[in-house]
Amino acid sequence: MIVGYTRVSTRSQAATGLGLEAQRAVIENWAARQGVSIDSWATDAGVSGRYRERPALDSALAELTDTRRTPRGEGPAPGAPLSHTPTRRPTLVVAKLDRLTRSVVHLGQLMERLARSGVELVVIQEGVDTTTPAGRLAANILVSVSQWEAEIIGERTRAAKAVARERGAYLGG
Repeated sequence: MIVGYTRVSTRSQAATGLGLEAQRAVIENWAARQGVSIDSWATDAGVSGRYRERPALDSALAELTDTRRTPRGEGPAPGAPLSHTPTRRPTLVVAKLDRLTRSVVHLGQLMERLARSGVELVVIQEGVDTTTPAGRLAANILVSVSQWEAEIIGERTRAAKAVARERGAYLGG
């Protein structure tokens, strides 16, 4: 079972669909290079990477970690169609790590849950392989930078809004 996951943060990004289409293309190109197919897709459109609970991601994780469906990464359940190599463990595929999460704590929880269930995580653009110690270290470093970036953007946004309010600008809907 291979699940492709895509996400954009804002409703306007979701409305244009460009970010989602670009992520999907990256994942589809990866699958073609690997000689595998994506069994299902999960998309959270207009949901921030800061949120831990995302409906599509939660559904994908439940699908991948369902041990009755795919026991401990030993291949598809009996009778299931072989859409990829039978020895491939269940895999969650994302185009970039910041599409999965922007939180160090959340990434740690996700990696622990996936490891306990025998699920691989593939992060294409960063080339992260979480089945190795070096891959887990790289993922943690990358998500630390991503979390820092999100916090800096938030600080700049709050500062700009404060200045606008001081100047008498109306902010809000």
